[in-house]
Amino acid sequence: MIKFILTFFSILPLRINHFIGAMIGRYLSLTNSDSKKVVSKNIQTCFPDLSDTEQQNLVKKSLIETGKGLSESGFIWFNSFKNNATYITKTTGMAHLKSDSPVILLVPHFGCWEITGRVLSLTKPVTFLYKPLRKSEQEECLISKRQQG
Repeated sequence: MIKFILTFFSILPLRINHFIGAMIGRYLSLTNSDSKKVVSKNIQTCFPDLSDTEQQNLVKKSLIETGKGLSESGFIWFNSFKNNATYITKTTGMAHLKSDSPVILLVPHFGCWEITGRVLSLTKPVTFLYKPLRKSEQEECLISKRQQG
């Protein structure tokens, strides 16, 4: 089922993909989901000086971006690396990657970080550290999509 949903997201234009992802995030912000609980706790911990309303607005924004990240995953994984590269419009620090020496790249785990490795692997070999998923079929799908090229 997950593979079907991700495939569906891959065929949508990016604007529609983002719209649906944002709707998923809005839905999560209205429920008592585990995602909302975790985000709420993190926002409370990191921004204790914000009012309850400000914290809830930040929770909603975060969950909207989480929904968009989910929908973007299908868009990225089920399209080619070269197609993914067409969506990169600005980069910084690329001179560091042109060296023949190995480079450790720290990429934050927010937004569409999946695209970073795919695009970099067009010009250099890359290795990723990650935590395996609990469900084996999801893990197999993830690995196959990250290793394609």
